[in-house]
Amino acid sequence: MPDPIEGAAQLVETFEGFRSSPYRDAVGVWTIGYGSTHGPDGEPVTADTEALSEAQADGLVRGSLKAIQDKLNSALKVVLTDHQKIALLSFCYNVGTAAFLRSTMFRLINSHYITKAASQFPLWVHAGGRVLPGLVRRRAAERAVYLTPDK
Repeated sequence: MPDPIEGAAQLVETFEGFRSSPYRDAVGVWTIGYGSTHGPDGEPVTADTEALSEAQADGLVRGSLKAIQDKLNSALKVVLTDHQKIALLSFCYNVGTAAFLRSTMFRLINSHYITKAASQFPLWVHAGGRVLPGLVRRRAAERAVYLTPDK
């Protein structure tokens, strides 16, 4: 069983893919590495952000996931399995922690409807007002991980 940060990093990196130079994502947000919106200096990514190595991008992902984990640990009132943590870390990396904390999924989890909350993953497949096939695949994978029991 991987550590939640490591498991989430694998999931994130699989779905985000690596790009060393700044690029605009599906909705036009400047991004770099594995979908990072901020560079190593903490500044938002722009067209002028310097290229990253894969190791730098990997460090950005893990740093972001650690920050997300800290926020989730403060907000969640229930004990989750490692698989559930992995799925939620990947989800929050993609949609943002603030959006998750306002979501029905979060309310269901904190109300101890932990399994029922899995039904919310497929609802988060829109970007820019349209369904993105990559998000459909990602949410299905996150849901599958979320529902996988720890050994």
